[in-house]
Amino acid sequence: MAAEMHAAGDRWTHPTPRQWPLFAVLAAYFHVLMEWLFFATKPSFLSLLGFEQQVAALFGTAAMIAIPAAIPPLAIAACARWGPAWVSGRSLAVVGLSSAAGVLAASFFLLIDNFSYTVFHFGVLTTAGPLRWGYAFLFAALFAAVLRRMLRIRMTTTAERGLRRLAQALLLVSCFTGIVQYAVSSGYDAEQPSVVQHGGRMPNVLLLASDGVEASHMSAYGAERDTTPYITSLKSRALVAENAFPNATVTAGSVVAMLTSKLPTHTRLYHYENILTGRDSYEHLPGLLRDAGYRSIHVSHFLWADPTALPRPWNMQNAFDEYEGLGTLPPELAIAYSANVYFFAQLVERVLERMRHSVGIGREQRKFEQLLSAGGTTDSDRIDVTLDFMEASERPTFAHLHLMATHEPYRPRKAFFSGGTTKLERTMDAYDSTIRTFDEHVETIVERLRASGRLENTIIVLSSDHGRRWAFGRIPLMFLFPGGAHRGVIRANVSLLDVAPTLLDFLGMPIPAWMEGQSLLAGVPDRLRQIQSVRVSTLAKAPYPMVAGIALTVCNRTVWFAPRKAPNKVEWVEGHTDPCRPGALPDPAKALAMIVYDLERSGYDVSHLRSRSPSRRPDKPGG
Repeated sequence: MAAEMHAAGDRWTHPTPRQWPLFAVLAAYFHVLMEWLFFATKPSFLSLLGFEQQVAALFGTAAMIAIPAAIPPLAIAACARWGPAWVSGRSLAVVGLSSAAGVLAASFFLLIDNFSYTVFHFGVLTTAGPLRWGYAFLFAALFAAVLRRMLRIRMTTTAERGLRRLAQALLLVSCFTGIVQYAVSSGYDAEQPSVVQHGGRMPNVLLLASDGVEASHMSAYGAERDTTPYITSLKSRALVAENAFPNATVTAGSVVAMLTSKLPTHTRLYHYENILTGRDSYEHLPGLLRDAGYRSIHVSHFLWADPTALPRPWNMQNAFDEYEGLGTLPPELAIAYSANVYFFAQLVERVLERMRHSVGIGREQRKFEQLLSAGGTTDSDRIDVTLDFMEASERPTFAHLHLMATHEPYRPRKAFFSGGTTKLERTMDAYDSTIRTFDEHVETIVERLRASGRLENTIIVLSSDHGRRWAFGRIPLMFLFPGGAHRGVIRANVSLLDVAPTLLDFLGMPIPAWMEGQSLLAGVPDRLRQIQSVRVSTLAKAPYPMVAGIALTVCNRTVWFAPRKAPNKVEWVEGHTDPCRPGALPDPAKALAMIVYDLERSGYDVSHLRSRSPSRRPDKPGG
């Protein structure tokens, strides 16, 4: 019957079954285009991709949504052709068009939410209580309105043919860009490196950090307050870097630099809104250890320090066996299509997150507000999860544990320090108390490893990602090797880029050429070594999105280069334990020339930067 109605066009009163999958495909491309424009016009992961990569992400992701969206209407169209005669044309049309209507309703829903939040600062995720149900009804109303309108579409044969050709052209372009993406990405050679055994066993590796800890506030680094008595007791068996620096002033850029041993200006991952792409998504320490036989776990806040959580903020593939997120892609596909997969996950999560919230399911606060809330996962919980994983594993383990209690606002579980009368003094009391809490956490971890018999076969690296309130300055960096090996003090400047090469060196594994740090076991670093860091700001726009400033630190002097109109400046590192005479330091102009050269080598436009020079300050520390 349905087939007969299709043959007699005047009897089919709804869009024909041939049009149902066509509408689904076009709806998917419209939805992805609207979302692509939203991401492309604000600081996001698209901001740091080349134009060709952005276009590939658009068409590749659209195909990833269009093809699944077209399958249900294709199946319903088959029912319309060969189904029983008692199935009405309108019932089939409603079901067959639901896929396209749902995609368009989601697109309009997000457009309304984006507009209201951007202009009026309210949206789905800012509502609470019964008000949130209004958004659920809004989505239902949009779906009903779109479906009703689609049921009334009347289309000539010529118009249908034109839309069909458009859909075919879009799919062909997606196929072509996918082939090009795969062709230009070189194959990934998954090596199986061997690890030197210590005491007959491959040592465990624990990267242990707490957010925003400044070395100057730790008694282990000379602070007057006894904020880290236990960490201080570990110094005698540790390799201590007295002048260590982060490579970015926010967590994402800093932690990714540590795990990849690549500068943020090279990976273009500065903020949690950026992702690793191409080979960068596979070139990192966790992947090397995983390939060598380690079981791995990452534990931290689900967004701010998580390299793999849904929707995959940093897109670090083949990194960890356990984390909150999706599985990893095969290497050859991840290198080619990681941006597409990430964009797809973002689009799906943006809709699901809002729908869950509107019906009272899932998270009710924006992600940053969750971090500041008193509830949720605690550092003690994170420690238990990590140590339980290590103790349950029959294979050597690699654990990345990033604690959050020292992140602002400071809510110490115990006021170890108090008495401040001004707001700043009270803030410092709370901050130092959280550092003392971190010290207790370190004691808990070390003593539990000792009790389980794992301490003497575990490498522990203590560090932080940046200073208080995203400041640039000295951060802690200590290596505790089994048996107290390589104990000592390094006074030359080092950075988090050096963590991965140092660990690989100790494990007897080759250090890949793509790593930009150096092993601290290979000799004393050059006293005039240059450490590059990035000051990150989400307000920074093109042509240097998220880059507010780039620094080169040599000895106890930092030259800051602002790639826009802000003046360049020279600063002196507070608390540096091995300061240089001003006359021994290189000319700041040469430092800026090196930054410009590095930016150019990384693909940035530097044509307007060559005439810039730093503003002069007295060549005397603190002068």
